Amino acid sequence: MESLKCIQNYQIIVIREVKKKDIDRFILSVKNKNKTLWKLMNKETGNSQQTCNIIINNGNNIFTNPQIVSDRFKFFFEEVIEDLLSQNNCHCLKQNLQVQIKKTVLRLCL
Repeated sequence: MESLKCIQNYQIIVIREVKKKDIDRFILSVKNKNKTLWKLMNKETGNSQQTCNIIINNGNNIFTNPQIVSDRFKFFFEEVIEDLLSQNNCHCLKQNLQVQIKKTVLRLCL
C-alpha cells in the first residue's frame, strides 16, 4: 500500500515537471511571450477574460462603439504629442534666440 502511494506521488511529480518543460518550450517558441504568459496564467488559475466596454462621455456625445472609442483615444494621444512637441520646439527656439542675443551682445562689447 505504501509503495502504491509512493508511485502515485512520483507520477504526479513527473507529470508536473513534464508539463513545466512543455510550457517552457512553448513560451520560448512564441513571438509575444508576455501575452502568452498571461493566457497561460489565466488558463491555469481559471480566470476568464472579461470584456470591458469603455464609454466616453464627451459633452453631448456618448461613445460606446469600440472602434470609435479607440479612434477617440488615438486622436487624444496624437493631440497631446503634438502639443508637447510644439511646446518643446517653442522652448528650444526661445533658448536658441537667447543664445544668439548673448553672442550678439558679446560681439558688440568687444
